[in-house]
Amino acid sequence: MNSNDIQQFFNTLKDFLQHAETELNAYEKRQEACKYAEEVWDKEIEYLAAKYEVTADYIIEEFMI
Repeated sequence: MNSNDIQQFFNTLKDFLQHAETELNAYEKRQEACKYAEEVWDKEIEYLAAKYEVTADYIIEEFMI
């Protein structure tokens, strides 16, 4: 390998690592969004169960499947 090949390899590696970091950040944001949505959804189910005086399991079985 000559110096140009080595430099190209390092540039490619640097680009790959930057892309990987971007993808990891995007994945973490998606996971946070899913967790938040799940928490909100759980609260909504609890609210509906209390409103209609039924159990949360009933709401899930009847309306979520």
